[in-house]
Amino acid sequence: MRSNSSGVEGGRRPPGLIGWRLVLLGAVLGLFASVLNALVCAMSPWSAGIRARPPTPGQRWHWFEPGHAVLYTERGVAGLAISGYSMVPVPSGQEHFHARQFASMEYSAQDRRPSWAAAPFGGSNEVVLAVASGWPWRAASGQDRWLQQMNTPSTHLSVAKFELWGQQFRIPLRPLWGGLAANTVFYTPFTLGALWLLAGLHRRRRRNNRRCIACGYDLSASTGPCPECGTLDGMLAKRSA
Repeated sequence: MRSNSSGVEGGRRPPGLIGWRLVLLGAVLGLFASVLNALVCAMSPWSAGIRARPPTPGQRWHWFEPGHAVLYTERGVAGLAISGYSMVPVPSGQEHFHARQFASMEYSAQDRRPSWAAAPFGGSNEVVLAVASGWPWRAASGQDRWLQQMNTPSTHLSVAKFELWGQQFRIPLRPLWGGLAANTVFYTPFTLGALWLLAGLHRRRRRNNRRCIACGYDLSASTGPCPECGTLDGMLAKRSA
């Protein structure tokens, strides 16, 4: 048995329910919740429609950059966004297409791709399918990229892709640090609140069993401070009075 070395008459005060360790654990669990949320959003039932029919490059916007044109479209729901676009080489100075399928597209004066979807032009006809997931902010992204001329797309920068229950899933594995940090801040109060509730229930159970709320020592034969750690539980002392 250790002696009470707190030096305070009547025993030391019980530790608070919210300490730095609990706050740190809440932040770690908030980060875990943010990562898990990004994975769940990528596979959620409400995003099944855009997963089953990803956007076709070139059906909405196009604009020109030096040496190539970008044909872009996007689709999204809460928690998941998919951007599809193709990069087509064009002669310098050309600002129109002689192709019927592009006749109804709208021209944009600026690049409409979000930062997580943008890819550098590789010099040939290329198709990029980019995904980003997370709620309330996008926290992870990934890209499938291939040459348009090939009969079977050959991915050389890819998200994890697999088929389950007849659906194809693309799991974004590249962190979007700003969104990941924002989601961690968003989820941390919830995880911290859950930890605070569990700590309170644990403390109450110890008190009901007449144990020290700090170290769990059996206080059945004691009415004062804990003989083990010196903590004085005022509520337990009132019950014993």
